[in-house]
Amino acid sequence: MRFVPRPLGGSQLVRDYLAGAGAARDFYFGSPSEPASYLKKARTLDEGGGVKRLARAAPLIRPVGEAARQRLREVVDGGGYFVTTGQQPALFGGPLYGLYKALSAERLAEELADATGKPVMPLFWVASDDHDWNEAARAHFVDGANQMHRLSLEGVPGEGRSSLARIPLGTGVEALVDQIAGLSPRNDFSADMLALLRRTHHAKATMATAFADLLASLLEDAPLGFVDAADPAVREAALPLLRAETENPGRSASALAGTAARLKRAGYALQVPLIDGALNVFLHTPEGRDRLQSAAGGFRLRRSGQKLSARQVRDLLESPDFPASPNVLLRPVVESFLLPTLAYVGGPAELAYFGQLGELFRLHGIEPPVAAPRVSLLVVERKVERVLEKFRLSAAEVQDGAGAASRLAREGMPGAVSEPIHGWRKAAASQADELAAAVSDIDPTLHGAVEGARNASLSALQTLETKIARAVKRKNATVLAQIEKAHVNLWPGGKAQERVLGPLQYAMRYGRGFAREAREAVRGTWRR
Repeated sequence: MRFVPRPLGGSQLVRDYLAGAGAARDFYFGSPSEPASYLKKARTLDEGGGVKRLARAAPLIRPVGEAARQRLREVVDGGGYFVTTGQQPALFGGPLYGLYKALSAERLAEELADATGKPVMPLFWVASDDHDWNEAARAHFVDGANQMHRLSLEGVPGEGRSSLARIPLGTGVEALVDQIAGLSPRNDFSADMLALLRRTHHAKATMATAFADLLASLLEDAPLGFVDAADPAVREAALPLLRAETENPGRSASALAGTAARLKRAGYALQVPLIDGALNVFLHTPEGRDRLQSAAGGFRLRRSGQKLSARQVRDLLESPDFPASPNVLLRPVVESFLLPTLAYVGGPAELAYFGQLGELFRLHGIEPPVAAPRVSLLVVERKVERVLEKFRLSAAEVQDGAGAASRLAREGMPGAVSEPIHGWRKAAASQADELAAAVSDIDPTLHGAVEGARNASLSALQTLETKIARAVKRKNATVLAQIEKAHVNLWPGGKAQERVLGPLQYAMRYGRGFAREAREAVRGTWRR
C-alpha cells in the first residue's frame, strides 16, 4: 500500500491564496507558507491573555490517549497554542479527508512548536450541532470482490431535524455493522476492528459520539484532542459570543456584507451565500434546528416563521438547555474565542469561507488564525498497484475507467489491423494533398470539395477503428474487469476516493496500522 499526494483544488480564491497572490492574501491573516504569519498570530495570542484562556479551555478538550493528555498539560503549563481542524460527524468515521485533516493538524502543530518554541496541540472540533442527517448517515464500502456498497442509516426518529448530538443511532446501526462484517475479508485485524465498531456504533450512541470514539481509537497514539460542539461546557463558554450576535445582529451582517462586496470586486465568488436579515445563530426547537432572523420588533425563525421577542431570545440563551449554536460562518470565531488558536487546517471549502470571515473575527475582538491547507492523499493498495503496473497506467489515468479501457483496446489491436489503419490514414491524407494540387489548375473552388472528401474519409476510418476497438474490448473482458477494479478502488463512483471511502475501509484490512501509515505519508508529503 502506498499513498499518492493529490492537489487540493478549490475555488479561484483558494488557489490564489495558496499560490500567494496578493489580491487573495488580503482576505486572510498572512500566508500558510510563511513562518512569519504564524509568529505574528502567536504574538496576538500572547498579548490577549492566552495563558488564562488556556486554563479555561483545558476542560473543554478530550485527549484521545496518554500522549494527548501529556501534550495538553504541556500546552497549559507552557503557555502554548492550538492548531484546530474539524468537520461534521458521520457514519463509521466519515470520509478519509477527516482523517487527513486530523493528521495534517498534527503535523502542522509539530512544525509550529519548533517555530514558536512553545508546545502546540492539534484539536479536532466535532461539529455535532449540525443536523444534515442525509449527508452524515451514509457510508460506502468496497468489498473483497471490488463491488461498492452504499450503507445508509434510515428511519431514525428526529433525523434531519435535530442535531446529530441529540439523535440515538438506534438498532439499525447494528445491522449495518453486521453488513460490514459480511463484506470484509477475514484477517488478523478484522475481529479487532469489528469489536471496535460494536463498542462505538450501538443503538444508544449518537452520530457524534460514535464518530469521535472511532476516530479517537484509531488515533490513540497521536497528541490529539477532540472538542464536542454540543458539550454543555462548550456551549456555556460560547454564550457571551452568541449573546453578542443576538444583541446587535446588524454589526455582524454589515461586517460580512462589506467583505462579500470586496471579494466580488476582486473577482471572487462567495463560498457561503449571505441571507438578508439572517443571524449567524441557530435555535434548536422541538421541530428541529432553525436559523434566527431579524424581524420588526425582534426576531423570527426562518423555517417555521415563529416570532420571538428580544427578551425571549435572551431567555432561551440563558436557559439550562441552551438551545443555540453558531452557523458555519460563526463557528470558526467561536473556536478562536474559546481556544488560543494559532492556525486552522481545512479543505477547499473551509479555506474559501475563511476568506469571508476576517472582519467578523475582528468584530469580536479576535484576529483570525492562519488558514492552512490539509493534505490530500490517494490510497493505492497492492492489488490496485499490480493493475497499474501491468497496463502501465497512472492513478490519474484510471479516473476515466472507460477511457483507459478504450485506449488499452486501441493499443492492443493486432499489428495486422493497426498497421493497415495507419497506412490508410496516411495514404488518404497524402492522396488528398496531391489531388488538391492537381485540381487547383482546373478550378480553384474544387479545393474545398477535395478537403471535404478527405475529412469524410478520415471520419469513416475513425468510426471503423472505434468499432474494431470495441470488438477488441469485448474479446478482452478480463482487461476491462481489471481496469474497473482499479477504478472502483481509486475513484469510487467516479468521485475522489477521500470523499467517498472512509478510514474503516482500510482499517478492516490493515488494522490500526493504516492510521500510522497515513500519518507517515502526511509527514512525507507535508509542504507549507
